[in-house]
Amino acid sequence: MFDKYSFHIKNRALLVVFILLAVMFYKRSLILTLMAKDEIKQQEINLANINHLDSDMAVLSKTVNTLDQTIGKSNLKPDKIQQEILNSIANLSTKYHVNLEEFEETHEYKTVDFSILSSEIILEGRFNNLVQAIYELELDFEYARLINVEFYKKKILSTKKTKLYAKILFQHYHQI
Repeated sequence: MFDKYSFHIKNRALLVVFILLAVMFYKRSLILTLMAKDEIKQQEINLANINHLDSDMAVLSKTVNTLDQTIGKSNLKPDKIQQEILNSIANLSTKYHVNLEEFEETHEYKTVDFSILSSEIILEGRFNNLVQAIYELELDFEYARLINVEFYKKKILSTKKTKLYAKILFQHYHQI
């Protein structure tokens, strides 16, 4: 049957059949294998990301605990914080002879994730006593963080004496 064709035509026909088989192999097997290989690589990357998520969550949890220690005990009510501030000031006033002149109402600022509670107090006393009291508040007070201290003096007209005041701002972060 193939005797009537020359070797040149037979070689061309064989080349065409080879090309058709190669195209069919590429479409049926090789392309599916390449797609499966890409999918496996993608899944390995996803698996590696999931494995890193556990360690990332541990690091994040440790960071949150560190921040809680830095910014004060979390999830306390404003009344409890005010009460603790007053207790600490009462102890310090007898120890360092400073007077509580004013206690502002707690200011609350809310964001999506947390609210910031700010309390402001004004102490009156001698400079060294105020500094020692403030220093102890900064080190030992764990319910809120001392954010700002402002010293100012005011002249009392009736006695013609000048008094020194320290305005202290505390902040506490409360998670919503």
